[in-house]
Amino acid sequence: MDPWFTTPNDFFSEFDNFGQQFPGTHLPPGFDIPAPHEQALGGQFIADQNHSYAPPDPTFDSFIQGLHDTSSTGNMDVLGAAQITPTPTTGPPRKSRKKKAPTLRDEDWEPFKDRILELYETHKLPLEKVKTMIEDEFGFTAQPRQYQSRITKWGKDKNIKKVEMTAIVRKHQQREILETGKRKLCFTVRGREVEADKINRWMDRNNVPRNDLYAPSPAASPRQYRYRQADEDRLRSELSVAETLFGSEHVETLDILTMLTNVLLQQGRYKSAEEMIRRAVTGYQKTVGGDDIRTLSALELLGQVLARQGFHRQAAKFLEELLESERVTLGEEHPSTLSCMAELSKVYTDQRRWRKAALLSERVLEIKKRVCGEADHVTLRSMSDLGVAYMWLGRLEESKQLIGQALKLSKNILGDEHITTLVYEKHKKFSKAEDLRRNIRNIALDRREDFI
Repeated sequence: MDPWFTTPNDFFSEFDNFGQQFPGTHLPPGFDIPAPHEQALGGQFIADQNHSYAPPDPTFDSFIQGLHDTSSTGNMDVLGAAQITPTPTTGPPRKSRKKKAPTLRDEDWEPFKDRILELYETHKLPLEKVKTMIEDEFGFTAQPRQYQSRITKWGKDKNIKKVEMTAIVRKHQQREILETGKRKLCFTVRGREVEADKINRWMDRNNVPRNDLYAPSPAASPRQYRYRQADEDRLRSELSVAETLFGSEHVETLDILTMLTNVLLQQGRYKSAEEMIRRAVTGYQKTVGGDDIRTLSALELLGQVLARQGFHRQAAKFLEELLESERVTLGEEHPSTLSCMAELSKVYTDQRRWRKAALLSERVLEIKKRVCGEADHVTLRSMSDLGVAYMWLGRLEESKQLIGQALKLSKNILGDEHITTLVYEKHKKFSKAEDLRRNIRNIALDRREDFI
């Protein structure tokens, strides 16, 4: 077999007798063939598990091609003079990974915040320039993307988001097409005025027609309002004025906080309500003292907020301590004390502590009937809670009677369509259903005894 007219794989198959020179060639005497399980010096030959070699380097291909060309021209002297030198191979250069920027927390940025915003906001410098100047002045180092994230977190981002520009264009088109008699609108985003040219460029880029109203969705969704939204807006406006005129701990401000808490509570926004009433409690304790009626009422409202969030154990303990304090400070027959008793009875009902709930509600109704003689919201609440407690204690006739009285009273005080009235309607039906269930159960037990 002529080695010079074979493929590289045939070429290697002839090297079975390791340590001997290939017959008929002029390879140098010092040329060693690597063992099949090893890699040759310089990485010229690689053996796989089948002991077949594959050249990893294009240099080897050129060497074989040179041998083939030499044999085809018959110039064997050139081959004899050839020196085979292993050529070291290197794989593709490893890409160096960028070193991760150190994590910078809020407290790391705080000493430089004013200076950064001064350069970025007042002097209108680009972030890259701001970064360089901060490094020169303070030695504080951060990456550009960290600066950008921090500027955004501070609410000073100059970039207008798509949803913001969409709202701007919609209002702009409405004023331009439907409200031509009014003055042009000026838009500001995060304290910066949005230039008219920027609005026009955005409209051109997004193919917004100039003579049509802009509606990014097929139909603009109607504006939605929460329950008592107008009351919330009014109270928040009054709160802002009171805080400006009197301060955050003035009694006028604290009274508005309490009223706003009641609105948020009725809206079901318990977290916001808790935040407001805690501010009010702290302010009252500092301003008028812990024994003042306003402080005690705010504390009761806090207990109510906790109960609405499901913290019944915490609310019960809180209201129990408050009730003892009010009994000592105000007396048991004071309206605030009775209100606290009624609220605690409601918490006991939620905890299914029927006997305790019944005892408190009975006490409230007794005092109300003796002292006041007229029904109010506290009477209504206690009557309902007592009716529910009686129902679960098996006193169904008394339960139906009390819930029926509560329903009639609710219609007189609140009206037929009020949510409280509707709840009492449901309680009354439930009481009747419970009565029917017990009767059926008793009949079934009697028949079972007769059968036995």
